[in-house]
Amino acid sequence: MINLTQVLFEQRGQPRGDEHNAHIADLYNCDRATWYRRNGYSPEPFTPEKLAQFAIGHGYEMEVGATLIDAGYNVRTGVEVEYLDMIGHPDIVIGDELLIECKTTEAVNPKDSVSLHHAVQAAAYALALGIEDCAVLVKHARSHVEAVYSFKAEGYRELIEQRAAEVATRTKPGAPIPPAVPNPISPWLCRYCDFRMCPTNPKHEQQVDF
Repeated sequence: MINLTQVLFEQRGQPRGDEHNAHIADLYNCDRATWYRRNGYSPEPFTPEKLAQFAIGHGYEMEVGATLIDAGYNVRTGVEVEYLDMIGHPDIVIGDELLIECKTTEAVNPKDSVSLHHAVQAAAYALALGIEDCAVLVKHARSHVEAVYSFKAEGYRELIEQRAAEVATRTKPGAPIPPAVPNPISPWLCRYCDFRMCPTNPKHEQQVDF
């Protein structure tokens, strides 16, 4: 009999193969964590539960895309973009008019405005494709509320360009290791860091091999 748990865990945990590249998601990541990845350090492996959570998010993205196709929209998925020496994979592109990022959260109530790190990521994808309008669609798993946050990509251009230059300089292979300073765009990310060798990681004390 197939060991489904093992098969799913192994396949979901496969590396993407672009770990040495700068990613658009690195705009809101900690530069030290990005440096670790781009310079060949191994992160703490994801747990089966975490990978299953990612699969739920991916499934939601696929459902939204399929629903929009059924509604008659020109939907593109699986798009790869390159922008300011970073690569990325936007969730859903509708023609040349709208960039959609799909997110899932365990929060119950929607926020009053779009989260900055979500907006930066979506806006960078949109700017790479020459698209003006963005939407971040957030599914709240506990309340099942879907919140849509719409905005213009241009409003985030300056921040994106600034951060892209910082990521390129601070995290490239061979660069000096950046200081352990949380990214102001998402300072809470330290709680979820995959690199225990960083002293700001809550699990740092459990690191054995530096």
